[in-house]
Amino acid sequence: MRVLVISDTHKKHENLKVILERVSPVDLVIHLGDAEGYEDYIGELCGCPLEIVAGNNDFFSSLPREKEIMVGNYRVFMTHGHYYYVGSGTGFQLGQLLIGIIDERRQLGTLLGGDTVAKHRVDFFTDDARCAV
Repeated sequence: MRVLVISDTHKKHENLKVILERVSPVDLVIHLGDAEGYEDYIGELCGCPLEIVAGNNDFFSSLPREKEIMVGNYRVFMTHGHYYYVGSGTGFQLGQLLIGIIDERRQLGTLLGGDTVAKHRVDFFTDDARCAV
């Protein structure tokens, strides 16, 4: 299974098109927020199943803030990083936060979106999938 994880597209759909051209085909796209009302359009661009959560710029959105999905045989927790104060100067380290969420939810992978999180790369592997954030 080939999974593309994206976040914070902020209406920059040309960038998304370039990424999709480089990595296609993919079996699943995970969007970690800030689609800014273009969820349906992004889904059409992807041409595969899309899992998406709300970000801090998804005003008046009915998208969920958090979501748990199955990737292969593994449960994965999705959210936009700001809901857990990532990058807000609260003293949380990203690694500690990921470990905390994984421990709390007993999951293999946790995916956090947001501009601050983009400075970090988190990889996790499953028997049938590799994800990189």
